[in-house]
Amino acid sequence: MVALMRCLLLALALPLAAFAQGESRPSEAQIKAAFLYKFGEFVQWPPASFARADAPRLAETLAAAKGQALLTVTDTDNAISHGSMINFVAEDQRVRFDIALASAERGQLKISSRLLAVARRVITS
Repeated sequence: MVALMRCLLLALALPLAAFAQGESRPSEAQIKAAFLYKFGEFVQWPPASFARADAPRLAETLAAAKGQALLTVTDTDNAISHGSMINFVAEDQRVRFDIALASAERGQLKISSRLLAVARRVITS
């Protein structure tokens, strides 16, 4: 769950890249994303919160999020098949990610072509 939370917070922090590239002042959303990212460093999670993708808790959470305007980001095997929109994977000692475009579209989210271009895999069905 810590990894899931960090992944989600990292995704929320992506808008900070614009600030780092020369914008004069970060937006309120960028500041909140930075806070969210940092909050994860100061939270201890119980061991039971580290669920596998096939565990009922994660599957139930992803099922509840299905169709909602909520970006779900995971880092477990088969999470995409449970409804995750973005799933981190380790490949050749690098962190990559897959995107389930249909899941995002069901949540009425539009994922930028720039993000799709750097994904390891874009799943369209």
